[in-house]
Amino acid sequence: MIRKSRTTEGSLVFDFVLGLPNNPNVVYSVWTEPDRIHFYNLNLPYIDGIAMFDYGELTQLVANGEEVCFYVLMCIDDQICKAKVCIKAAELLSMSGSKSKSKTNTTQTNTQTKIDKDSPYLIPNPAETYVTIEGIEPTNITEVFLIDITGKKLKVISNNNTLDINDIPSGTYFVRVMNKSQKAYYLKLIKK
Repeated sequence: MIRKSRTTEGSLVFDFVLGLPNNPNVVYSVWTEPDRIHFYNLNLPYIDGIAMFDYGELTQLVANGEEVCFYVLMCIDDQICKAKVCIKAAELLSMSGSKSKSKTNTTQTNTQTKIDKDSPYLIPNPAETYVTIEGIEPTNITEVFLIDITGKKLKVISNNNTLDINDIPSGTYFVRVMNKSQKAYYLKLIKK
């Protein structure tokens, strides 16, 4: 379920993927409790995205023996269904260490391995005035979002691989790159 994690200025960021059962027709909503999903992308029968937690908040959940639960509200065979997958907060916190390994939940279905021609990255990074998305054909980019660490969209560009960041303050951001196949890539950007 959790593909990788990283620490960003007091926040723990987890890239997640949820396998959905029974090939849902529609996904209405995805959320966590506590609510910390900032971005998600539907690639039925999977959902991938980013969940961000304040380090202090997650350690408090661990101290209380609590869990973080992922929920999906969806339609399967014309019936509205709710799926729930929970992870102990202690397990999430342990994944955030530098020696963390991806862990899977037993409810996750196996995924097929796909060869992905796109492996986007940002040049330069850190950057001062602009950043270029490399590793993906510019003609394969449909949309780019610049997002702060709270999940607020700061800029949106379409069909372009260059993002002007001259007018944003120094700090850490995420760049979400969407390709023509509706696959989202989340790239960390440091603005000088």
